[in-house]
Amino acid sequence: MTGTQAGKATRARTEKPLFTFAVVSDTHIGPVDGVTPSPWQSNGLANDRARAAIARVNALSPDFVIHLGDMIHPTPDQPGYGAAAKRFREIFTDLEAPLHLVPGNHDIGDKPAIWTPAKCCTEDFIGLYREQFGADFGAFGHGPAHFIMVNSQIINTGTEREKVQWDWLETELESNRDKRLFLFGHQPLWVASSDEEEHYDNTAEPGRSRMRALLKKYGVEAWMSGHIHTFFYERDGNTELYVLPAVSALRLDYSELFKVPPSGPDEFGRNDAPKLGFVFVEIFENGHILHHIRSNGETHVDGGAPPAAPLSPRLHSKLGTLLPIGVELRDPWALPIEIAYSGVVDAFGRKPARDDYRLLALWETGLSRLRIPFEDIRNPESRARARALNACGFRFSTFLFRLPSEAARKQLVEAQDFLEQVNIILPIDEVAGAADGLRTLRDVTGLRVYLSPLRSSADHGHSVDGRFAHVIDHGFAPVELALLDRLGLGEGGDPYVDGVVFETVRETLPCNVIEPILAATDARGLSLSLTVKMGGPNPAALAGNRKDVSAMVVDALDAARNVGKGEIILDTLSDVDRGYFPRFGLFDRRMNPTETSERFLAHHAALIGAKP
Repeated sequence: MTGTQAGKATRARTEKPLFTFAVVSDTHIGPVDGVTPSPWQSNGLANDRARAAIARVNALSPDFVIHLGDMIHPTPDQPGYGAAAKRFREIFTDLEAPLHLVPGNHDIGDKPAIWTPAKCCTEDFIGLYREQFGADFGAFGHGPAHFIMVNSQIINTGTEREKVQWDWLETELESNRDKRLFLFGHQPLWVASSDEEEHYDNTAEPGRSRMRALLKKYGVEAWMSGHIHTFFYERDGNTELYVLPAVSALRLDYSELFKVPPSGPDEFGRNDAPKLGFVFVEIFENGHILHHIRSNGETHVDGGAPPAAPLSPRLHSKLGTLLPIGVELRDPWALPIEIAYSGVVDAFGRKPARDDYRLLALWETGLSRLRIPFEDIRNPESRARARALNACGFRFSTFLFRLPSEAARKQLVEAQDFLEQVNIILPIDEVAGAADGLRTLRDVTGLRVYLSPLRSSADHGHSVDGRFAHVIDHGFAPVELALLDRLGLGEGGDPYVDGVVFETVRETLPCNVIEPILAATDARGLSLSLTVKMGGPNPAALAGNRKDVSAMVVDALDAARNVGKGEIILDTLSDVDRGYFPRFGLFDRRMNPTETSERFLAHHAALIGAKP
């Protein structure tokens, strides 16, 4: 299956869902509203944040709700456990949909490891949990699907309770193998790699491999977990694995994923409110779409008014109605970094994790066209990540300077299951001699080949206020339409490429230049890839402000309505606050929404008729 074919399979999502459900996680409710049971003041907001999330869930009218655990903050051995469980039941009385519970480590005890910072799950703790919350594992059906909830805290304990659960789970899967299967457990199976070493946030062997084998054997559609208070996404075969954000607060260790410090009121990352929320899942005849609903840390005090701000529209790469617009992934996006051991939940080694808030940003804005450098095609880990994202609707292109070597061409061929397009950057005086090679590249790789002429300050003497500035760039300028004829791409000919790359400058809105470009490319049988530059001409200065970059990206959406089989590519996803060409992106450096991303989302949704 080619990348294009895979995209059609996952993006053909225009029908109404069969049903919906919501998943909340890590509410960490305390015994008393407004009183923190931990050293962090933001934990004192947990009860009111849970109440606000319930109001938001009610507004979405899901068929049912699953809570992924850590319903409460006190653990079973602490005096406030019973009072917190009682407060949980009182707060969740306002939930209008049926509620199903999964035990978390705060509710039933930590996974089996002598070094965990709280006491491990025991038979006594299970008994206390069952008194307060009910069964510690269970299942139910809804429509064509079957939903299975496991007690992940007893995996690898070697206890009779673990054996009973495994036997029950395998029977449950076998008895419902003709249905669509969804599994839920508090503890993630892994964070960055299925073969990573054990740490506090994953499931150790042999339980991890045993559960993974069951997911594969029974074709489980999705596994959802919480615990980490941070969003992660993986794909293992045909199973999508989600680690969901928290309603209450963030885990501070994962603040290290971002290159800038948290703001002053954020308690060193714990109260990074834009990352808080829950998910709303739509089940379709084929597949599902998971939407992250940002709660932004909003609160609803007991007896007060519920949140009144409107919910944002819901977009996703799996939607079939998205406009042909995307972004360059300039920053590392596919590879994990290592999180330092902190002495709180990990003390013996670093753990790998990837910034998947970048993926969340792409999902919620509908930026489904992704342009990546060729180094991401060469790297096996990046290729695997691109395949996972292509399977959920993203369309990939790459670029490289001059025609590829034999080895690089082979790598392009091997990537055609997820890659659709390659942009070849050439000095203008080399284009004529490369025409046959470009045709051959198209034939051999099966990819769409685009031409992008090199533009360097060495050739055109780029200057800022009369001073020379080093610049390397590529793409036709909108005023260079005549250059197409000079390069053998005249009207009525047999073009040696499928398309061409043009590039705007910041001072010009895309809609102001796209009509003559489209007229020229259409007449020549060429598709257009239009790069929208969001930085100014001076590599030493920040250009403009959020207001004008917001106007630019909204205008780019309008241009995307008319681009036909082409695409619009924004060159910046998140702010560039250091280095060359500082500029505003759609999201800030912590991958939190800005005025720009919110305006882009609202306009994209309005153009395609998506609703909150």
